[in-house]
Amino acid sequence: MWVEPGAVAGARSWPPVESTPSASPPSGAGIPGRQTIEGTVESMAVSELTLEMPDGRRVEVDTSRLPPGAVDAVRPSDRVTVTGTPDADLGRLLAASLT
Repeated sequence: MWVEPGAVAGARSWPPVESTPSASPPSGAGIPGRQTIEGTVESMAVSELTLEMPDGRRVEVDTSRLPPGAVDAVRPSDRVTVTGTPDADLGRLLAASLT
């Protein structure tokens, strides 16, 4: 479970990182509710990644909905971009794509 430091239990917010303006919208931006984040893979499990964001915060990513083999080439310390739907109740991102 991901809880932002200093947050009140049960009062989670999404996204876990501040959005930074860019010249072009992130992929997934045209789909309501989708978020795109970038981070470094800190750890991996069967259907989950833990990403470390540039500011040091960690985000859990549920990869169970990705196609088979989508994470086969991913290793700890790889920098990845994940687009998905936030699950604010569980404090994680449900991945729809991973690059």
